[in-house]
Amino acid sequence: MIIFPAIDIKDKKCVRLTQGDFDKVNVYGEDPSLMAKKWAGYGAEFIHVVNLNGSRDEVGINDETLAKVAKAVDVPIQVGGGIRDEKRVKELLDLGIEDSKIDELVEKKLISRVHQAMQGVIYNLNTMHVRLVA
Repeated sequence: MIIFPAIDIKDKKCVRLTQGDFDKVNVYGEDPSLMAKKWAGYGAEFIHVVNLNGSRDEVGINDETLAKVAKAVDVPIQVGGGIRDEKRVKELLDLGIEDSKIDELVEKKLISRVHQAMQGVIYNLNTMHVRLVA
């Protein structure tokens, strides 16, 4: 079994939301790259990062922080939150993110286009109440 430790980022900080409420934020660190180093030091093979601002269509706010996290460790970084088109996938690749978690509210053909255009990209789907057909 592979465990993906998660780092939730909101406004460039490590946070946890209480029951998913954006108004109930607990800050656990000012620098998410230090948290990534901590997880990598514990032996994490991958790190999952949740871009909470991105999940609310506030795309780009955490890009500098995401790039810093990717550069801080030698393990693959997976990012979710606000990834709804090919342009965003490409932007994350340019930041050094190797794995994009494509959000559930995406155009139907996006997965196929991303797969064809960006061979070797690892991606997964975050879906709820959606039936996937191959």
